[in-house]
Amino acid sequence: MSSRITEDQAYAAMFSYLNSDYERSPSDGVGALLGSMSIQADGKSADPAAYEDWLSAVRAIRDAPVTFVLRSPAHSLEGTGLHDATLDSLNLDWETGEVVMHVRLVGGIAAELLFHSIKSVLVPRHQPWGRSASINAAKTVAEGMYELEMQSGDLLRLEAQGWSLKIGAAPGEA
Repeated sequence: MSSRITEDQAYAAMFSYLNSDYERSPSDGVGALLGSMSIQADGKSADPAAYEDWLSAVRAIRDAPVTFVLRSPAHSLEGTGLHDATLDSLNLDWETGEVVMHVRLVGGIAAELLFHSIKSVLVPRHQPWGRSASINAAKTVAEGMYELEMQSGDLLRLEAQGWSLKIGAAPGEA
């Protein structure tokens, strides 16, 4: 089953979400928006201009790079979706005390995992389980202590003040 939906399905999903929000907490603005967005018996929006505006917004987002940034401590390293991501490169900038890992998430989405204010970095490459550039697990071991278990069996350990994950980042954009 594909996780992709059509533009019409996405419009209906957005309408359903807004409608649920409106039912929980009615507001005039959302009510007016829902009125113009409502889907008629013929499957079309009550306000074709509103639908066209929505399509323009969807296409602008779809065609432009979208970047999301997750940071510690607001987010858990375990919840970043790094399982099965491919580690393309790891760079240590001695002067700034940063380690930047360029990774490709599942689906080929580019991301940069940056650890800042580095105190120590351990990057073994013994590959006891065989060759692999994929990440098996990423976790916070203790405050300021992070581990990335590679599917090669190697365990990367970093001691740093914190981290950020920039999803949708081309190399050098972090």
